[in-house]
Amino acid sequence: MHNLLKRQFKKYFGDSLQVPKEWQKFIEVVNDAYMQSDVDRGRLERSLDLSSQELLHANSEMRALISLLSATIESTADGILVVNRESKIVIFNQKFVEMWHFPQQILESRNDERALSFVIDQLKDPKVFLKKVRELYANPEAESYDELLFKDGRIFERYSKPQRIGQAITGRVWSFRDITERKIAEEAIIQSETRYRNLFENAHDMIQSVNQDGHFIFVNPSWIETMGYTWDVLSKISIYDILHPSCMPHCMEVFKKVMSGESMDGIEAIFVAKDGRSISVEGNVTPRLMGDQIVGSQGIFRDITDRKRAEEEKEKLQSQFLQAQKMEAVGQLAGGISHDFNNILTAIMGYGHLLQIKLKENDTLRTYADHILSLSDRAANLTQSLLAFSRKQIINPRPVNLNQVVKLVEQLLSRIIGEDIKSRTVLAEKDLIVMADHTQIEQVLMNLATNARDAMPAGGLLTIETETVDIDQGFIKEHGYGKEGSYAVISVTDSGTGMDRETREKIFEPFFTTKEVGKGTGLGLSTVYGIIKQHDGYINIYSEPGRGTTFKIYLPIIEAKVDEIKPEVIKPLEICTETILLAEDETAVREFTMKLLEKYGYKVIDAVDGEDAIGKFKLHKDKIQLVMLDVVMPNRNGREVYEAIKKITPDIKVLFTSGYPAEHINDMIAKGSEFILKPVSPTKLLRKIREVIEK
Repeated sequence: MHNLLKRQFKKYFGDSLQVPKEWQKFIEVVNDAYMQSDVDRGRLERSLDLSSQELLHANSEMRALISLLSATIESTADGILVVNRESKIVIFNQKFVEMWHFPQQILESRNDERALSFVIDQLKDPKVFLKKVRELYANPEAESYDELLFKDGRIFERYSKPQRIGQAITGRVWSFRDITERKIAEEAIIQSETRYRNLFENAHDMIQSVNQDGHFIFVNPSWIETMGYTWDVLSKISIYDILHPSCMPHCMEVFKKVMSGESMDGIEAIFVAKDGRSISVEGNVTPRLMGDQIVGSQGIFRDITDRKRAEEEKEKLQSQFLQAQKMEAVGQLAGGISHDFNNILTAIMGYGHLLQIKLKENDTLRTYADHILSLSDRAANLTQSLLAFSRKQIINPRPVNLNQVVKLVEQLLSRIIGEDIKSRTVLAEKDLIVMADHTQIEQVLMNLATNARDAMPAGGLLTIETETVDIDQGFIKEHGYGKEGSYAVISVTDSGTGMDRETREKIFEPFFTTKEVGKGTGLGLSTVYGIIKQHDGYINIYSEPGRGTTFKIYLPIIEAKVDEIKPEVIKPLEICTETILLAEDETAVREFTMKLLEKYGYKVIDAVDGEDAIGKFKLHKDKIQLVMLDVVMPNRNGREVYEAIKKITPDIKVLFTSGYPAEHINDMIAKGSEFILKPVSPTKLLRKIREVIEK
């Protein structure tokens, strides 16, 4: 029967036409039916002996069918293989041949088992492949899908389903697709997504995405950790709910530009965390696209709060440094002019005093002398204030109890602040021992009380408190100054008008004042500043307009025994008989001092410079009881003169004088020697001379 069918094909289609592969199965099926069926074989054969007209019609339809079937199989991108139930290859397309690279002898044999053996040698895991094949042979009706992994890296997608003619399963159809490139692309996508997710999940920067209304779509863990919000909360709010009001207008403008398609780099903003903290951030914001449509924005931000704080601290320190430089420059100026100015004032005050002594109480000219002395005294105070500000005046520090100093000042407050201002003191329970010149600290408190009085023109409350604090690194970081340790603190608080930031920044500058012209020198608080700095202390101010002012003074606490503060005993002036060697290069000062000393009975030997002083001391050493030496003189300074005369008379008494500030003359004053700073009133000078002589 098989040969009969072939002859029929050749009869009508010619010897040149090879029997199509697609029809071989049909022939085999018919042949099987012929060989195995109990039907009348003669009748079956006669039924195939068709008329010429019918065969021509069948030929046309068959050609069309074969052409369609062949074009379909060959045009597909998949490799197609059909095997019968005896594992014989029935049909395959060119794509199948190209994919598998089967040797020609295997294709010609049409033996599926040989083909399987060839395939197994190329597979990465043949056991899985064979297991799947056995399952399909055991269950002809099953459909199957799997992937074949080749040793050379290729990956085929394999699909199999049974082939049927009617209800009968006649074989199996296999389709193969090379998915190597797709798998590589998928793997690349997976790896890319994995890398992106790792970056997203582990990034220290804050990553966020919002929709076109600003509502959050997603944020990364770093965002959550920094801001403290949970996703349940974020899903109900928008970006505008976590922005600080100060940056809201700017951020709204940025979002508007991004939604129009513009990417924004280097954006700075301030977020508000769940606990209310302000978080300074810097980052980039870009449009979020879906196709060509902008559906929101995405941003990557970095927490720069610490950096901003450091920058602000740097600016603060730089401002403090510039302020210190400016104040130091003023101090140097004050120190530079003090010598000449003090000499001039000493002469003016001296001659004024002599004039005052000569004139009777009812003399009209006595009033002029009084004015001269009063104005000279004010000028001297200005000089001392400048020196105090520049920390160049000589101080006499000793252990003192700040509580005791405050009590002494408290007794004088009523005369300073007036009746319409109430005062109260709140003192620490334990003694606060510091190394200080108590007269200088008294001056600080008096100046602050005066400043408070002027800030309360309609009356108010002045409070002075003392306490102890420990300065630590937190304090130093916050204020930008200080050394660690225990400090005594004096707080002077008024309920007055207060001051704004601009005023606070200038309050310690010399000659800065908020008073009307002629009602203040502007040196009160600069003097306070200088005295506290000279005592290795710190002073700070807290003030706001309408809320009063508090000055806080920090002085290092020491462990020492306190020297009792005794009131000064004023001895009356007396006529004296001692001989004094006066060495002074300033003519006006020398002449005045000579007249003053001679008026009160002293015998005076004057010298115009250092060499002159040494020479005259050698001539009159047995007569001289006291040597007055100007510290800075030509031809040997006061210290050099002192060393020279000490070799002649070791127990000679010496009083140094100078108009220069302390830092200029400390090295020129003999240790332990007596010193008096110009300008000095005649009365104080005479008393100091008696004190040194009688010592």
